[in-house]
Amino acid sequence: MEVNSKDYPEKVIETEYRYFSPENLVEASTRRDMYVLVSNKEILGTGSLKENNMQTLFVNPGFHGRGIGRKLMKHLEKATKTEVSG
Repeated sequence: MEVNSKDYPEKVIETEYRYFSPENLVEASTRRDMYVLVSNKEILGTGSLKENNMQTLFVNPGFHGRGIGRKLMKHLEKATKTEVSG
């Protein structure tokens, strides 16, 4: 809500906020591979793949500009390459 509110109307943000509720994320994890980057028990970011396609990438706003998104993307790309060649 904090980051995307600059780029999307409030109604879109509210819809996405409800869609990405904890319950919906747990349910989505049964259909896709989800990765969570954690440090000192704090979630820094998340990303997910479904059938070798990136579905989501989120970085905790408090950690923007620290390379978290880049690290997650590299991990997702590596996981995709491994799945394709494996």
